[in-house]
Amino acid sequence: MTANQSSRVAWIFLVALSALLGTWFLSKHSQPPQDKLIIAIAEIDGTNLSGKIIANLNSNFKDHREIEMTRISEATAPAQGSGYARSLGKKLSADFVVWGYLENSNVVVRVENLTSWKIVPRVTTLRPRITLADLETFAFQQSAGGDTSALVAFLSGLIEYQSQNYEAAVAQFDKALAGANQFEVYFKRASAYARLKKYDLAIQDLNQALALNSQSAPAFANRGWVYNEIRQFERAVPDLDKALALDPQLALAYNNRGWSYTELKRYDLAIQDLDKALALEPQNAWAYNNRGNAYYYIQPERAIQDYDKALEIDPQFFWAYNNRGNAYYNLKQYERAIQDYDQAIELDPSFARAYNNRGNAYDSLKQVERAIQDYDKSIQLDAQFASAYNNRGWAYNELGRYDLAIPDLDKAIELDPQYALAYSNRGLAHQKLGNLAQAQADFAKYAELLRR
Repeated sequence: MTANQSSRVAWIFLVALSALLGTWFLSKHSQPPQDKLIIAIAEIDGTNLSGKIIANLNSNFKDHREIEMTRISEATAPAQGSGYARSLGKKLSADFVVWGYLENSNVVVRVENLTSWKIVPRVTTLRPRITLADLETFAFQQSAGGDTSALVAFLSGLIEYQSQNYEAAVAQFDKALAGANQFEVYFKRASAYARLKKYDLAIQDLNQALALNSQSAPAFANRGWVYNEIRQFERAVPDLDKALALDPQLALAYNNRGWSYTELKRYDLAIQDLDKALALEPQNAWAYNNRGNAYYYIQPERAIQDYDKALEIDPQFFWAYNNRGNAYYNLKQYERAIQDYDQAIELDPSFARAYNNRGNAYDSLKQVERAIQDYDKSIQLDAQFASAYNNRGWAYNELGRYDLAIPDLDKAIELDPQYALAYSNRGLAHQKLGNLAQAQADFAKYAELLRR
């Protein structure tokens, strides 16, 4: 590796991996794609609750042609259970099935979740997906003759969530919690907050959910995922351990713990977890991608095989193109890396990291001005991306434009005060401009950070 490469490469793979799970939704269920979100409501013996639910939901979503309420004329008895209710829903291609039964003076309302990943209405832009666990069945306590507003608000929140209207979902779950302090509502509101990247609020809701149900594997798995997102990997692992102790078949928990272990540089453990995730879900493109990320650090050529498999399963998987590009870059196959970055950018033109990484490949090919164009685009898309400022600053150093390099490196350090390479690169710029005191201070800071 050349000195010039070391000014960039030490961070570019970490950057790509730091958000590699992005956001995706994983469900154990799948249905043929459809344009409508269908909610089927069954009769509940001894009540007129189903009629009230349909009337209220139709009122709430009267302007949404892509959302359809349909009535199931028969009731589901407790002895028939979720399996029977789900079979009725599948016949109607429903996404949610609402059913229930009387229990003393209360109605136990259950919501069967049959959703696959679906965008309603359909959109043409490629969206990343979230690795949050979901519940197969939601239970909701409702008095037989009481106010149905909390129940309707909860159902409305589920519909808004599935329609990707996350702010509206939170508002509906807020209304539901005003009338019902229930695990399911906190659980789903946490997922909506996670989608909105309001991670502190998501953790608060998951804490509340687990206080109400300490045996929920999905709640532990989701809290672990949120800790990963905020880079608290040491806190993520115990939550994912607990999720797997409660449900050893929860593939996404293995996947996410593999992510944690990769970030903690425990690559052997990461690969073990991702092997288990793939044994449970052999067509999980993200698990192949993540195992590739773990192999990258110890067997880069083996990593490429996993990225290839991820792309075979999902040819639209822009993160896998980006990460395979990183692997080719590390093998000094810069032209092949650029081809993969090109593909990632074509699939997601807002992918700031791919522009940044492509800039590094162009820089390694001595096409410095072309690299700066990519760094410019990366910063335009993400003004908080410290690495892009560092890399553009380094490129200006290469061109002898130290006056332009220093502001970029100042910005990189402002955004990330622990960014060792930015101090080294700024020190070089100051040295070239004759600012020897500043250069010495930057080199000293660089050495201090490396010792930590």
